Amino acid sequence: AGLVVGAHVALGNPGKEILAAARGWNCDLIVIGTSDSTSLSKLFLGSASSHLLKNSSCPVMIFRNDSSFRNVCVAMDGSATDLSVLSWIDSQAWLADTRFHFLTVIPPLKAENANDSDVDIAISSVPEFACAEDGALDILHKEIRRSSKLSQFECNVEVVDGATCEKILEYSSSVAADLLVLGSHNRGFFAKLLTHSVSLQTAMNSACSIAVVKH
Repeated sequence: AGLVVGAHVALGNPGKEILAAARGWNCDLIVIGTSDSTSLSKLFLGSASSHLLKNSSCPVMIFRNDSSFRNVCVAMDGSATDLSVLSWIDSQAWLADTRFHFLTVIPPLKAENANDSDVDIAISSVPEFACAEDGALDILHKEIRRSSKLSQFECNVEVVDGATCEKILEYSSSVAADLLVLGSHNRGFFAKLLTHSVSLQTAMNSACSIAVVKH
C-alpha cells in the first residue's frame, strides 16, 4: 500500500536484462533472489550476479532468506569504500532491535606453509602485527562514530587475520548474520577481475543475504 509497483518481462541474458531495466528505472538498489542450491539456481545466480556485481553502479542485494534483518555483519577494509557502505547503511530503515557487527580482515601474522626457520621472523613481527590490529580497530571505531544512525543501535567491532573471503564468511556465520554488507571498488577492467573476486566469492558462498555497495 502506498507504493508504486511495476512489472517487466524480458527475453535474453538475465544479468544484462536486469541491469538494463534497473538503469532504465534509475534504481538505487537491485535485488536478486535464490531459494535453493540446485545446479540451475547456482548457474542463474552465478551468471546474473557476476554481471550485476561487476557492472552495476548501484548496490546489489542477493536475497537468500525470508527473515528480517536483525543481525547485520558489515565487512570494512579501511578504504574510501567504507564511507559508501556507511552512507548506504544510514539511508536504510532498520528495525529497532537490529545489531551491527563490523569486521576488518588483516593479513595473517604468519603464512600457513611457513617452516621452522621462519619462527624468529614471526616472533619479531608480533609488535608490527599488534600495531596493525590496533590501527584497524581504531579506524573501525572512528568510521562508525561518523554515522549518526548507528548510535541508535548495538554495534560490535572485530579485527581478525587471514584470508578475506574465508574470514568474512566465518565471522558472519559465528554471529548468525541474516545480512552481510560489504563494499566494492569501481575500477578498471583488470582491477575489477581482482577486487570483485572477494565480493563474488562471498556472494556465492554466503549462507545469508548479502548486499554489495559500490564506491
